[in-house]
Amino acid sequence: HTRSSTSRGLGDVYKRQPHQQPVKRPRAVFIFGGISAGKNSYVSDILNSFGFENIADKIGKPWVILPREFVVRENPEAVFAAASSESEKAEILRALGRDKAWKNTSAVKNKKIFFIPYSEIILPDAGVLNAARRIINARKNFP
Repeated sequence: HTRSSTSRGLGDVYKRQPHQQPVKRPRAVFIFGGISAGKNSYVSDILNSFGFENIADKIGKPWVILPREFVVRENPEAVFAAASSESEKAEILRALGRDKAWKNTSAVKNKKIFFIPYSEIILPDAGVLNAARRIINARKNFP
């Protein structure tokens, strides 16, 4: 599929959603191992399009390593993570729970960690439609 067909598909997903802009967009971040999706990445665009505020955008680069001080200051309310297996999900949860910066974030304290399969998010292709649906469903966990 081409990028334009994927974009049209994302638009179709969005059209089925209420068009009221939420008063407050939950602060979120999408992590791929040690890096995060930032400004001008398609993953950031998806987060922002479906009701979240991607905190990594503030750094101004598409793919970033988030400084610990930044994580503490921005205090994400949701963490999205790419994972391929249940064991990988468990390891991510353990790592976030052990890390002094991450374990004190709202997302980790309130168990607002959402997993997206790598195959759905790693490339900007038709699989991203499934990732977008998962992000839309995650948004329902916030007022």
